[in-house]
Amino acid sequence: MTWIIHPEFGFFSIVQARAGNGELGQPPDPNRLMVRARLVADLERLKAAFPQLREIRILTSLSADYPARILVGRSVWAEVAAGLVMDHLGYLNAKAEAAAKRGPGDSLVEAMHAIWSVLRRIELPRTWRASHVQDQQGDQ
Repeated sequence: MTWIIHPEFGFFSIVQARAGNGELGQPPDPNRLMVRARLVADLERLKAAFPQLREIRILTSLSADYPARILVGRSVWAEVAAGLVMDHLGYLNAKAEAAAKRGPGDSLVEAMHAIWSVLRRIELPRTWRASHVQDQQGDQ
């Protein structure tokens, strides 16, 4: 689980944290994760929805790749991730849900469409996929 793009909460990159305050040069901390965000507001929404995050301070740095971040224990993040699945995944289409919640011109909605388009390029050619699906259905 490295990236999470959630229609309600935003975009997050989750990686192993470094020790101490998590700054460069610190050794890895196997017990903590760093939840990074492009927008402080994304972490604020996440913190508001999950009580186990409310006391965790958002760290900011204009020189970092991701300017906003929180440091959390792995077990805490496991609870949050489970909550995202159990309590905040009730939609059939993430891009449509994001547009409904945020508005069609929102930067996250636009990014979701761009990411979908780029990742679609890694699929096998549609002609192969269509014939393969047809062959699979004929075998039943």
